[in-house]
This record gives sequence, structure tokens and C-alpha cells, in this order.
Amino acid sequence: MYVRLATLRAARVVTDDGPGSVAALFVDADDWAIRFLAVSFDAGRRGAGHRSDERLVSPQQLRATGANVAYPLTASRSINTLQRLRLRRRSGHLPGRTVARLTVRYGLPPYWEGPEAWGMAPDPVSAVAGERPTPRWAAGQRRPRPVYPDARIIGSRVTSATAPIGRVSDLAIDRKSWRVRYLIVRLSAGGGDTEVLVSPYWTIGPPSRRRARMDRPADTVLTAPRFRPESITRRDERMLAQHYGFLVES
Repeated sequence: MYVRLATLRAARVVTDDGPGSVAALFVDADDWAIRFLAVSFDAGRRGAGHRSDERLVSPQQLRATGANVAYPLTASRSINTLQRLRLRRRSGHLPGRTVARLTVRYGLPPYWEGPEAWGMAPDPVSAVAGERPTPRWAAGQRRPRPVYPDARIIGSRVTSATAPIGRVSDLAIDRKSWRVRYLIVRLSAGGGDTEVLVSPYWTIGPPSRRRARMDRPADTVLTAPRFRPESITRRDERMLAQHYGFLVES
């Protein structure tokens, strides 16, 4: 159901521009969707003496098998624009205007023009297969939010209403919708290497601030049920949400 960020970062990516690997994921500051993958292509594909080349790939460009993205990750092409933004990848972000320009330039569905996470669909595969609304730039219309590299989220401090909890050590990402379903938090107070799952929607604060706060006592987090994101079931998720006192999505 879910895949860890660490697993995606180890994945190979095959495009018409050649093979590469995932160097970073850019997360939407609004709804925690993965909007772009920064792909580092092998330096050897252009001959000796060339440095590795980094480009962007949208989940909407990934080829799919049925309703799911195929593994290894494959895409028809990449977005050759990241070189001039390389210095901003780890400590900065891509502004909403840049996201809009890239989306329109490469003919991708404008995900911000619709009620779902991917515009008119809940996942990028369905968004590409369905109707593509025309972007509207009139005042008052929705516009894309900035996207932040995963390095801005990993290592972020998580606190409760009463005490520090720990730091984000990994992310659990939905394989179909490409949204961050859970922050994997390594406990710092009496937890050792213990990890707990916390939904980003249960925290206060965007991924850009390097910290998140839960409006729950620390003991509630420390005694949360332990689940592995790779094998968690919907029943487990309901149990986890009920423990924290939240409603779980159906």
C-alpha cells in the first residue's frame, strides 16, 4: 500500500533521456502530494568528463500498469530545467510560478485546477487519462503552491502539546496517489530507535518550517500502536487514528 521515501530514493528511473536515480522528491506544501522527482542521470551517458545531469520528472509522466505506477519507474521524457535550480534543491524550494510554468510548458494537467489532489482525479495516472482542464489565471483562481524538497522534511522536529517527541526519519508514500500518507517519526524520549506513524494532517505547520506540532500529549504518541507502513491495513489505520482521536479517511 505504501512505500518508504528511502525505497523511492533507491529506485532506478528509466526515461528516453537515459537511466538515472531519484535524487530528491518535491512535496506540495498544501496537500502533501509528490509533484516532482529530481532525477540524477548517469554522468557516463554523455561521455567521460561530464558531470551528472539532474532533471525533473512529474508522477504524471510515469508510465503505468493499470491504475498503478510501474516499477522500476519509467517515464517518456524528463523536464530539462533543474540545472539552474540545483542550488535550491536541498535548502530551498520551487516557487508556485515555476511549478505552473513547468506544468503548462510540458503539457501536463494543471493539478491545482480541480477538487482532487491531482486536479480532476485523486491520482496522477487517472489525471493524465482523463479530461485536462485549461489553466485559468484570473484573480481569485487557485494557483499552485510552492513545492519543497524532501530534505526540508526529513530531520524535522516533531513536538506534542507537552514535550518533544522526536524527528521525522522517513516518509510513507501512497503508491497510487503519490501523497505522503504518514511521517515516520523516530522517538527521542525513551523510545530508542522506535518509530511511530503520524499523519501529516494530524500536525500543525507546513513542511517548510522544519518542525511540526501535534495537539496531543507526548504519552499518547509514545503509546501509539506500532505498524510498518509497507504492511499496514485499513483496519490498522483506523485503530491508529482512533488512538490519536482523529477520524481516518475511508
